[in-house]
Amino acid sequence: DSEEDLVGDDSAGEAALLVASQESTTEDTEAPEESDTTSAEEDTEDPEETEDSGTTSATEDPEDPEDGESIADDTDNIIEMKSIDSSSGAMMALEGNDEVYGTDDDDVINGNEGSDTIFGLKGDDWLRGGKGDDSLIGGKGDDYLVGDLGADTLTGGEGDDIFILRADTAEGVQDVVDADWILDWQEGEGIAIVGEFDPVEDFSFELAGEDTIIKLTASDDILGIVQNTAIASVEENIFVVAPDDVALSIG
Repeated sequence: DSEEDLVGDDSAGEAALLVASQESTTEDTEAPEESDTTSAEEDTEDPEETEDSGTTSATEDPEDPEDGESIADDTDNIIEMKSIDSSSGAMMALEGNDEVYGTDDDDVINGNEGSDTIFGLKGDDWLRGGKGDDSLIGGKGDDYLVGDLGADTLTGGEGDDIFILRADTAEGVQDVVDADWILDWQEGEGIAIVGEFDPVEDFSFELAGEDTIIKLTASDDILGIVQNTAIASVEENIFVVAPDDVALSIG
């Protein structure tokens, strides 16, 4: 993942390259029981109440760079994004374990390093976990959630969302504890697999309780788990995205 500064622009619109027509509205579901994955439903502090928390807020730091720039730090932080000219915002999080809150606009947020919790809030957001075991929560809007490296949990929230699983970061993953979890997939939402694959020949599916495990047929590596979803539903809504798709460079 790039650590260069991000700038709010129209690039988030290019994410449409990943999307087929969608018609459903998502509903919240519970996180997987008895698992070691990080729940995207955990209570977090209101960003407005963090002034005395001892953490660093990107909106309160007098040396805060201009909106849309990344901030170099290695501590835990709670960050509230600011809108950029009332349009789309872009943010690369810090190097610690961060809580990042988006805006009511269309945001692009990269968790960077550390195990982060990222809230898109309103708007059609593009959320990336970066390195670490991250929790991505889209909120309201039609969001795109990319787990990237680590064992991540992806929760779309309201709206028609796209969940993006990267085969290159799933190499060698054989245990569900180390895999990405999609927590609230709903009928008609997309599950994108990044790589040069034939979705019919190269993927296999296994039911574990009420959850569907997506695997690479050749290696048996786990690409991700879709909670409370039947195999047939996953098969019907999975599609492949080329690694060089321009949308994947966002964030």
